[in-house]
This record gives sequence, C-alpha cells and structure tokens, in this order.
Amino acid sequence: MSEPDVGTAMTELKTRAEIKGERIVINGVKRWCSGAGHAQGYVLYCRLADKPGAAGVGAVYLEKGTPGLSFGKPEQFMGARGFHNAEIYLDEVEVPVENIVVPAGGVKDLMRSFNMERLGNSTCALGIAASALEVALAYTQERHQFGKPLVDFQAVQLRLAEMKIDVEAARLLIHRAAQGAEDGLPSLLDTSVAKCFANEAVRRVVTHGVQVMGAYGYSTAYPMEQKMRDAWLWGIGGGHIDLQKVNIAGELVGRRFSQRLGRHATACRRSNTGEDAEADARHRRHTRRRLIQNVVRICEHPPVTIHERPTVPSPSSRSLPHPRRPLVHPDAGGPGR
Repeated sequence: MSEPDVGTAMTELKTRAEIKGERIVINGVKRWCSGAGHAQGYVLYCRLADKPGAAGVGAVYLEKGTPGLSFGKPEQFMGARGFHNAEIYLDEVEVPVENIVVPAGGVKDLMRSFNMERLGNSTCALGIAASALEVALAYTQERHQFGKPLVDFQAVQLRLAEMKIDVEAARLLIHRAAQGAEDGLPSLLDTSVAKCFANEAVRRVVTHGVQVMGAYGYSTAYPMEQKMRDAWLWGIGGGHIDLQKVNIAGELVGRRFSQRLGRHATACRRSNTGEDAEADARHRRHTRRRLIQNVVRICEHPPVTIHERPTVPSPSSRSLPHPRRPLVHPDAGGPGR
C-alpha cells in the first residue's frame, strides 16, 4: 500500500495500473513492503481509474519474476530486524486483467479487513509487553542490592504493578474485540481502542522494564533493550496511534473526520450557493451586530483600571491574613517558617 509520498493517506496513491485491452500495465514505486523480494506473490494497491480518492483505487495481484518487477535493498530498522522489508519498483509491468483482485472503488469495502490487521498488531504488542514483564519480574527477584532483592523496594514494586496493569488491560481489550467478531469482522471501534491502548501500553511496559534493570536493561547482553526497540514499531505500522484516536472519535460521534483540508475547503465553497449562501450571509450580519453591541457596552461601562482595587467579598466568614503580614504560630510567638 505505502509509497514514498503516501503513507496513512492511502487513497492518494500515485502508482497507476492502466487497463489496455486484456492486459494491465503498472508503473510506480512501493515502500515499506513486508516480504518484498522474499515472497512469491504480492497484492498491489494502485490507482485503477482516473477518479479522485478511494473511487479510483483498487488492487492487483502480481507474482515474483514478472518482467519489470524489481526490488530495492532490505531496509535497516531500529528494531523488528526479523522483518524482510524493501521497496518494490514497477516499470511497465504487465499482467492479465484477471489479476484484478479489487476493482476501482471497491477498496472502501476492503478497508474493513484492516480491523483484523489491527487485532494482529495489538497481539504482537501484547506479546512484547508480557515477555518484558516476565523478564523484569525474574530479574528483580534475583538481583540484590543493599542486602535484599530489588523487588523488596517499593519503587520497584510500583513499576512492576503498572506493567501488570497495562498487560492485562491490553489483553482484555484484544479479547473483547475478537469476541465481537463472531458474526464477521471485528468492529472499527473495538479494534482501534485495543490497538491504540496496546501500542501505548507496550512502550510504557518496556520503559519500566529497562528502568528496573538499570544498566543491565540497557545492555545488549540482556533481552530488555531489544524489546524496547521492537515495541516502537507497532504504534507506527498497521495504522498510526493518532489515527486510531481519530477513528475512535469518529465512531463516538457517528461520522468520519476528513483529514483533507483542500477537499473540505472545496466542499465548503461549493455549499455556499442558494440557501446556504443566504444562511451564511445572515450569520455574518448577526456576528457583526453582536460585535458592535459588545463594543458599545464596553464604551459605556469601561473596565476597571489597574489603579483601582475593587472590594472583593471574602469567600468565608473567617478573615484571611494579609498577604504581606508574616504568619505567627499560635504557640511559638514568632514568625512561622
């Protein structure tokens, strides 16, 4: 799906698939492709029609070895180094029309399958968090300082407790989202809540894990530093954390929030015709009238100047001490400290 200039806004894809008779000719570049060069088949999201947004986006199936299909060098990531990830280059790649998996405009229905991907992403984050808790729990019981195990220190106990809370809360949210999929795909709200929480929780958990282990948590000789590097991936891949929060807000109010300022502005301009234009004009006149009234009211009743000190009634019957008068302790007989 992703391209050099297109990430979250996947409906703005630039890779094009032009239908010529019984063949499809594809040109473009894909980025952040898991398994690129390693997998034998690929589902490619591209622009299949000259229509704006999702109306022109579809999907085509490609096989490795197709002429014009090539791959970039493997990406080097901070963590998750087991992923084989690289760019895909498409230069006049031709495949049969039968290889269209999703026709132009059908990607809207396919987007619902991302709810299942969010569950998989959440589960990976949960696995890292749970394993980090296990490592930290074992280490803090074996490691001794000041003659006793680390786990005997209250500060360590609090961090372990917070790690456990995050792990179990993420687990329950994932289970709830999965259980809601008995009659089909899980819901957007449940999967977004689960993914958002699990992605943020795993970052908190591994941070506590590194902290309770001290220098050993930061050392590559111990597994905690790898878990910290791996934890950051899941809040980026499969849908950014902030995007999940936008999804959640949209589900709460029952509508989707467009992130495209240009299209929103165009829609507003198009709506300012006929009755909408008259309503907008009335609103401007009303706003102008209220502004004039406020200005007149201020001129007739000017605000208190800084030289005046209006009397403010005390909030209680007890008299408050003067702000510059030193407090006197009732038993000391002198200024309090």
